[in-house]
Amino acid sequence: MRGNLNFWSFVCSLVAIVFFLVLLFFEQVMDRVFLLTGINPFGIMLGISAVTLFLGLLGLKDVNGWKTMTRSLVAICLACGILAAASYLLIAEFFANGLY
Repeated sequence: MRGNLNFWSFVCSLVAIVFFLVLLFFEQVMDRVFLLTGINPFGIMLGISAVTLFLGLLGLKDVNGWKTMTRSLVAICLACGILAAASYLLIAEFFANGLY
């Protein structure tokens, strides 16, 4: 399992991007996720991308070729991008709703 952390972090980052885009463009899905969980869906995305980033960083230990290094770096960059976008959307929603 330890040697597969690169692969699974890459798969998680791709799934997170698809989920992020679905949440961003389909408001009904976002409302449904909020009703089912009671948690802001972008908060869920923040957690998923944080786990993906952690897995990608752990996967850097087991790099043995240029393909695994590239896969790990792409997963880390995608996770950082999703973290930044989800954080921005959560903060913007926080101030837009007057929750401060």
